[in-house]
Amino acid sequence: MEVDGIGLRIKAALLRIKGIDIGSALMYFYLLALVRQMMWLVPNDIAAWICTVLLASIGWMIFLKYYDGFKGERKIKLGFVVMVIVPVTILFLIRLPFPDTSYDVLNYHLLEAQRSLAGTIMPRSDVDYNLLPNSLPDMILGIFRFFLGYRLGTIGNLLAIIWLAVELRNLLSKMFKNDQMISLSVLAILLCENIFYEINTYMIDLLALPLLVHLLNVLLEKEPKVSRSYKVVYMSFFGGLVIALKLTNIIFVVPILIVELFTQYRQGKLEILQVILMLPSLLIGLFPFHLFMWVKTGNPIFPFYNGLFHSPFWSSTNFKDLRWGPISNSEKVLWPIMANFLPNRISELAHYSGRLLLGILAIPLAVLTKKKHDSILPLSAIFIVSAVLWSISTGYIRYAIFLDILGGLLFIVTIDALYRLYFRSLLGIIMVFILIVGLQVQILSALDFSLSYNWSSNPTVFGNKVRFLEESRDILHDYDLTSFQSASNRHVLRTVGAWLDTSPLTSGIEIELKSDVPFAFLRGFRPPNGEMERFLMKNANKNIYTICMSSDFTGVQRTLEAYNLGVVSVRRFIVPYYSTYTKLNDLLIRVSSNKSVDRQYSYGAALPKAADRVSITAITPVPREVTHGQALELSFKVKNASNIAWPMAGDKRVDIGDHWLTGTGKVVIHDDGRGQLLKDLEPGKDQVIDLDIKTPEVPGKYILQVDMVQEGVRWFSDKGPAPFQTTIVVH
Repeated sequence: MEVDGIGLRIKAALLRIKGIDIGSALMYFYLLALVRQMMWLVPNDIAAWICTVLLASIGWMIFLKYYDGFKGERKIKLGFVVMVIVPVTILFLIRLPFPDTSYDVLNYHLLEAQRSLAGTIMPRSDVDYNLLPNSLPDMILGIFRFFLGYRLGTIGNLLAIIWLAVELRNLLSKMFKNDQMISLSVLAILLCENIFYEINTYMIDLLALPLLVHLLNVLLEKEPKVSRSYKVVYMSFFGGLVIALKLTNIIFVVPILIVELFTQYRQGKLEILQVILMLPSLLIGLFPFHLFMWVKTGNPIFPFYNGLFHSPFWSSTNFKDLRWGPISNSEKVLWPIMANFLPNRISELAHYSGRLLLGILAIPLAVLTKKKHDSILPLSAIFIVSAVLWSISTGYIRYAIFLDILGGLLFIVTIDALYRLYFRSLLGIIMVFILIVGLQVQILSALDFSLSYNWSSNPTVFGNKVRFLEESRDILHDYDLTSFQSASNRHVLRTVGAWLDTSPLTSGIEIELKSDVPFAFLRGFRPPNGEMERFLMKNANKNIYTICMSSDFTGVQRTLEAYNLGVVSVRRFIVPYYSTYTKLNDLLIRVSSNKSVDRQYSYGAALPKAADRVSITAITPVPREVTHGQALELSFKVKNASNIAWPMAGDKRVDIGDHWLTGTGKVVIHDDGRGQLLKDLEPGKDQVIDLDIKTPEVPGKYILQVDMVQEGVRWFSDKGPAPFQTTIVVH
């Protein structure tokens, strides 16, 4: 009998596996990353991963048992694939070949993923008290990146959006009967620009969206296949996982759980056991990372709200980016409306199609039509409370994508309800028509923004077909950044013994180029326990390097000086970033604990006029005739004819540039292009420098002048002729 019982359980488990859908499949990766955080205590990486896979598989089987009771319609019909999944996939594919270089990705997402998957987010070899949100979503996308390469690794976002689409279909199936209407509505809801700004990046805001809509499905499920206590536990676990994926998601989870408890209370079915079980269920997804951070820093949500926790590793302030969101209390009240008209204050991209406004407009209409859809009131309550909490907390639109989704859902459901109530009234038909036109305008604006912008500033296939095809060759061949580097880059990388992170946009580059060396974060709050000093002492006999942009060099010098460090050498470091097209123009700086070696790199001062002696010779032939608006890449041999070295870094570095003049000497384009020295140019030495220029848009006969410039100080030819000039006819 016991054997038969085990056999039945195995058979049931196999049937559950056979019936998995996109959501349950993706959920395995979520659990895999969560359990890997729990295994940070296991020192051996191989043993930790074996335990992770086994425990995640067990947890997944338990999840499938309860997920079956809530996931709704399993079968995805062909019409839904054609009308929803295919368009979303196309919007993903049109940018796929272009590698992600988003600010936050290079700043910390890649570092968090690598360290968290290989051990802990803060291994003993490192000193990193950076801005450290929960690394769970970075780990999920990092797993996809490990198996599929850098470009295809973002497919985790696409799968999350497809899962989101399925959850929206299940939700709308409770209100609509027509399959085509459901599919069209789902596509309309998904067409908000903030989804497609991120779908090809390693930004992590999209991963929680399907879980949040799944929570709405469970909330509105009238006849769940499990007990109400299990339902509360299930929703709380999902809610905790949503918060673990992004801390700001708490503003959505709390209203959803409150509505569930209130609904059960009104029905007289709320039990004290359900309330007791909520908290531990909620904490399952949160405790691995936040317990680790509490032990490590004294602040479980480090560095946020450190005014409350007073971790010694960060200033005792409540972190908030003051560039975004409402400023005054009155603005906080009105921000969900104001945000639609102030795109420059809701995100760096400064474009917004106004989906929030549609959700707000739907609320009063939804209340009037609540008899047609009994789900309108709870969804409206969640939208209102979440919008208020969003305004109070951040007001940053990237943290409100769920509000975009929920607002679109409410708007469409309201249109349907209005049509059912007033389809015989001319006024009602006009009102429905106006609302549909408003939705179409929002969708067209969102599509226009999505095709024009994303967080990496990458083009689409429509913007650069040739580069799209060339970059496509690297798909599934982009597992290792070092394989794209020149021989000289690979040679110097072999000598790197430790990294110092001293400027933005570089930790991801450093960790992708060489991850098996110690890493320390120097910019920001200085650890008070001497940990940084011990790191520097421990690695004093190694070659310590840092990477920065040229414009950040002066700030990097100040950061190094604060730790009594000096600069041994600086070299131009062109990093082909998983591509022969995408190149990051940085500096590679070797650092020494001997501050005295830094004297020759004091780049903050203007050079004397005696430094302005230069000889410039064209290496590539300069064309005599060109077309208007044509991009040209020219190479020049530059010789320092003075007795003063020219710096290649810092805010007062020496660059090469050009101007366009008419035949009579009138300047028509001042300061056209720029090229940079590969290293400091010593007296009497020369270098070959590339200069990208663009010809004037208006045809005519022009003089091209090429000159050297000390940035922020003067052009070398300010009081004399340019070192190089030639006449060019523009057609």
